[in-house]
Amino acid sequence: MRAKSHDYVTGGIQYDWHLNTETGAYDACTASVSYTECGSPLTQALTVKREVARTDCTQERTVTYTATGTINGVAASDTMTDILPAGTHEVDPTQWTSDENTHWHVCANCDVRVDEAAHTGGSATTTERARCEICGQEYGELLPRTYTVKFEANGGEGTMDDQIFTYDVAQALTANAFTKTDRTFACWKDANGNTYTDGQTLLNLLTEGTITLTAMWTVNTPALKASYMISTGKPYIMWNAVSGADKYEVYRSGNSYGTYECIGTATATNYTDSTANAGYTYYYKVKAVSKVNSTANSAFSTVVSITAK
Repeated sequence: MRAKSHDYVTGGIQYDWHLNTETGAYDACTASVSYTECGSPLTQALTVKREVARTDCTQERTVTYTATGTINGVAASDTMTDILPAGTHEVDPTQWTSDENTHWHVCANCDVRVDEAAHTGGSATTTERARCEICGQEYGELLPRTYTVKFEANGGEGTMDDQIFTYDVAQALTANAFTKTDRTFACWKDANGNTYTDGQTLLNLLTEGTITLTAMWTVNTPALKASYMISTGKPYIMWNAVSGADKYEVYRSGNSYGTYECIGTATATNYTDSTANAGYTYYYKVKAVSKVNSTANSAFSTVVSITAK
């Protein structure tokens, strides 16, 4: 006749935790139940898992022990908590973690950042950022690319300091400080023939290096007066002599804001409009033509008007 199997109490599992006095940790847990008729015990070792709160290990922390397993086909589980005394951080001094601004060690015990500090050292260039001498992380900004603008007087007098421009930053040219006798400053010109007005705001003339801007001069502008030829009543235009002028071009229009047409030239400082019709009002302006080249011609004079007789 086969022996009767034991029936054990269900729902009455007892747990026995073992404290390791050397380590101060609970390293084992046994579950036990008793036979319902004779009271004989059944025991089963459980698996123990230890979890420490990942908070600052220099402060007291909670340790949670969880024991799990089965006994007599029934799931067994129990927990135990303890307080871990405050300790010290443990780090690998050769291992750094970093972001754009700082670097730090990570404690092996609690994940807390240790020795956090801003990146330092290294030198940036226009193509590479500085590299931290502590952790090797790139940080900061590239050095701005700059270029130099030099100013050439082109026969004028005076001095102008070089001007430093930063690439991708709009900046105004230094106002012209050169002067030239009997000449008016017109513009700046570079080696490629590009022209720039006085004080013009510029962007990215170069990426780096040096560019020279040369002063361009024009002959001065004539100052006009209008009168009549006594004998004919025709308009008679007069102006002052302009140094460096080879001749003068005379322009006429039927209204002050209309289209002006060149009606003649003169080497003297006056001009009679013999084609003017009596009773009509005409508007005149004059331009001095340079002996050197057309780029040095003067600007137009102010407009004067007169009615032919």
